[in-house]
Amino acid sequence: MARIESATIGAPCWFDLFTRDSVRAEAFYGAVLGWTADPANEEFGGYVNFRSDGTWVAGMVAHDGTADHPDGWTVYFATADAKA
Repeated sequence: MARIESATIGAPCWFDLFTRDSVRAEAFYGAVLGWTADPANEEFGGYVNFRSDGTWVAGMVAHDGTADHPDGWTVYFATADAKA
């Protein structure tokens, strides 16, 4: 996977997975995409970073069942000015 240092405005630039089964998700994306997962960062609510060839490519957080929305991916888009 090519390392991207910046993203074109409006282009996807980050991806987060919200899942009830982080163990299976880690195994699945490892097998299918070759991603490895950093240990969960308790300072950031158990957030996990996925890496491809050492480069961060996505993140994951466990769904503990208390949120009002289903498991799924969130896509973030690059912007020059988030406030705008």
